[in-house]
Amino acid sequence: MREESDELTAKLGIPTVRSLAPKDIPLMKAHLAAGWVVIITTSLTEEFGGPGRYYFGLPIAPLIGQRRLDSGHAWLLVGCDPVDGNSQWKCQGRFLALNSWGRRWPLALPLGHGLCSIPFGMLLTEGLEACALRLH
Repeated sequence: MREESDELTAKLGIPTVRSLAPKDIPLMKAHLAAGWVVIITTSLTEEFGGPGRYYFGLPIAPLIGQRRLDSGHAWLLVGCDPVDGNSQWKCQGRFLALNSWGRRWPLALPLGHGLCSIPFGMLLTEGLEACALRLH
């Protein structure tokens, strides 16, 4: 793996990395629109693992008071699906994310193999860390 990483670095150069606040949804959307990818980590709740996530790749944002699991998860954001129209709903919409669970997930493919959709609101309550990454 180290050899492959060295080959990619030699071919593409050292990536540019910017630290982002995990709740700064507008800045994440701006980076995605400019061709960056955004890596986020979130905490998870027991309710997060519901049927919508397993079958469709569409988890819901945790509600206040739900018990957090001891482990979290990392996501590679590659796009977003904003809900436009009402200026009061700046955090309404969903990020499109590639997940590490592979091409066989989700079972139904509304978004495609290995793609899921993370509600913007999930980052407001469960966001832990975020950074933007761009290869040259």
